[in-house]
Amino acid sequence: MQTLDERAVARKPRLPKTIARLNGILDEAEKIILEIGLEGFSIPILAARLNYTRASIYRFYPTPHAILNELSLRYFDESAEKVATLAAEHMDLPWRELVGKLVGFIADYYNSKPITLILLLGGAMTDKTYRIQEITNQRLGGALRLLLEARGLSVPVEPDVAWLAVDISDTIMRHSNYRHGRITDAYRDEVIRATVAYLETYIKD
Repeated sequence: MQTLDERAVARKPRLPKTIARLNGILDEAEKIILEIGLEGFSIPILAARLNYTRASIYRFYPTPHAILNELSLRYFDESAEKVATLAAEHMDLPWRELVGKLVGFIADYYNSKPITLILLLGGAMTDKTYRIQEITNQRLGGALRLLLEARGLSVPVEPDVAWLAVDISDTIMRHSNYRHGRITDAYRDEVIRATVAYLETYIKD
């Protein structure tokens, strides 16, 4: 399991008042990113918008990457919970149909929340502290593996076929986002085709 550089990890508060304050910081950070993009985002700008001292933000977010990662995890956790619920509601579906339903949901989720298109499907982040995209895909791959195993289906762990299947779908959605600023219906269909075709190489049913 990959881990994040400590500079890219938010320090977790315990007091409810502090948690609420940090959620407000994340909310404002999201607004700034949507207004001016990742390139213009910085903690000094964030502090000025909130009328906070920089030190009060650095205390919990050592670098801008810590804020970006925390925002990414916020939406990953939200979407993962909804995906799990959707999967549980459709356990009777054949795995190919389930994959299609889940891909459709994820595409709609991304399209409904522009910040996820920026953070999770945006351009590559080269700083070594920013690895949230691959960690997110790794976790999604683990969830996909569990869904398949619940149907008595298995795929290799090395190479990690479930993780690679998620990477394939991520790449296609990333391409759609780059070209169109959203996940189009045509690209959603292509994600389903590519992901199912890859998994069929290993799943014999």
